[in-house]
Amino acid sequence: MVGALLGIVSTALFLSALSRAADGAATIAASSSLRSSRSFLLSELRKMDSSTDDDRSSLGREVETLNDQLLRFASSGPAASVARTEVDLTEDFFQAATEEPGVFDGSLFEKLSSAHDATDSALTAEEERQLSAINSARVFATALGCATVVLGILLLVLLWRLVSDSLMAPLRNLSRAVRRFGDGDLDARAQPGPDDVGSVAGSFNEMAETTSRQILRLTSDAQRGAQLRLITDALDLADSERDVHRIVEQALELLAPLNPSELLAIDGVSSNLTAVAQHPTAGAAGCPVALGSGCVAMRRGQTMVFEDPKTINACPMLKRHPVACSAACVPVNVNGYMLGVLHVAAEVGTPPSADMVDQLVTFGGQVGARISAIRTLDSTRLEAETDPLTGLANRRTLEARVGDLLRSRTPFVLAVADLDYFKQLNDSYGHEVGDLALKEFAKVLQANVRGHDLVARYGGEEFVLVYPEMSVQPSLEVIDRIRQALAQAIRAAGLPSFTCSFGVTHSSVGDSVAVIVRAADAALYTAKDLGRNRVIYADQALASSYFGSGNQRSR
Repeated sequence: MVGALLGIVSTALFLSALSRAADGAATIAASSSLRSSRSFLLSELRKMDSSTDDDRSSLGREVETLNDQLLRFASSGPAASVARTEVDLTEDFFQAATEEPGVFDGSLFEKLSSAHDATDSALTAEEERQLSAINSARVFATALGCATVVLGILLLVLLWRLVSDSLMAPLRNLSRAVRRFGDGDLDARAQPGPDDVGSVAGSFNEMAETTSRQILRLTSDAQRGAQLRLITDALDLADSERDVHRIVEQALELLAPLNPSELLAIDGVSSNLTAVAQHPTAGAAGCPVALGSGCVAMRRGQTMVFEDPKTINACPMLKRHPVACSAACVPVNVNGYMLGVLHVAAEVGTPPSADMVDQLVTFGGQVGARISAIRTLDSTRLEAETDPLTGLANRRTLEARVGDLLRSRTPFVLAVADLDYFKQLNDSYGHEVGDLALKEFAKVLQANVRGHDLVARYGGEEFVLVYPEMSVQPSLEVIDRIRQALAQAIRAAGLPSFTCSFGVTHSSVGDSVAVIVRAADAALYTAKDLGRNRVIYADQALASSYFGSGNQRSR
């Protein structure tokens, strides 16, 4: 009776600890899911300036839902304050973007991104605290087992004095089983029997079986959580899609150690699927799918598991594998936009386990979120550095590059080009034709420079060419070829005829961007004064003479 009571009390205490640990694991899972969803939301908010009314309406509902989830989840503790801040900034940014469609408030978005990072850090800290609680529960279980061992030993001593020698062997067996279990041997069991000692042994075995299953499950959950956190940290450090692909290969070895697997991604230009990452030791799964529309998982937007290629509902691509296999296919997407699919193969009849698939689903979401964030950042960087009409570098990029050349003491030739009578072209044929002329001229410039030369739109109809490590005479020859190529391109494009004037100078005329551009401008204005459609070289003396004479700009 005493032994049974001890077992019941120990079991109750242990199950209580397991319940706390399970709550902690649920909190970690909820936090990880919430962080991923918030990351998706942030990338969608960044693109609001180009979204439709329906997109904004849908996004508004998502903002409201995720804000409510975040406030409920972080209602107390260290994350409450930063979560409140992020929610407020999210609502402010969404309201501002809704009231002024097409306008992107970069300053407010930077604040929102900072608040998002602070909330993410707070939630990560909370996950670590919950993981610590899970580990504490395991320590408590071990301590409880040790306490049970001690109490069991005391009980054995007492029983040894009360019962006959015939009971000593079962008691010793029970004592050894209890001691081994308390020392961490989860397979330790006592020999049951028909007497009271056998009943105690049976109760112990039941408790040990339940405890072993719970400990193994918690250990497995903790290991999976640690793996996913490690992968998340690695993905956060990725600066390019190539970095993400490298991390995917390492992650596949962690999540599916023995399974051939791969990441197939849409190439961004068409709907073609290409293997961009594969398992480093088990190799690629070898899915023959070529188009995103041919992948069942991507077409349905949900994870698919196939046990046998011979079943009637098996994936058609699985039947075309060079080696018969089962498979799990996890689509990689961001808010419904498909980026690719994770394809993991296994033996026929034994597809990847449910736990593995769950990890792959979480991992696929993380990969999709990071790729989306990288593409958003690349797009933002490109917008900041290029001219939207011609695709050339803009004035800010030009000045930064020329400044770098000056700091590194690299000699260069700088030429300023300006379309002749461009205003008359616009007035006569319309701005659409004017834009086409600017684009055509930009194409001609790009087609006639070296890989490390720079072509930029300086403003309006004015362009700048920079030729590092080139002397003046070769640059004049290149510009003459550009003038000839422009005439041919205008005829081929069917555009109204127009010409261009060039002002050329060398970096030796000054030690700042402004001085060098001023000299090239002097040459350009001289070309205009001499009748346009020509190339003029200027040194500092010409620049000083021209601007000192009170001449006004006239294009």
